[in-house]
Amino acid sequence: MDLVRAARIVAGVAVVGAGAAMMVLPGPGILTVVAGLMVLERDVPVARKALGALRERFGHLAPSVFRAARSTDG
Repeated sequence: MDLVRAARIVAGVAVVGAGAAMMVLPGPGILTVVAGLMVLERDVPVARKALGALRERFGHLAPSVFRAARSTDG
């Protein structure tokens, strides 16, 4: 595992964790969890699957967000 991948995973988990905390604290919890999943999507198959399910279900609500996320995939 290279350093960049490890840093991406740590950052993604931190963002998802912050989003989970914001579910009960003031803040945009759901959006933060989705942002964390977008960070993790590249390296974690479970995050990729969860984000794919969100794209299928809610992609029509914010197509530009999901299109931008797909265009940055390496």
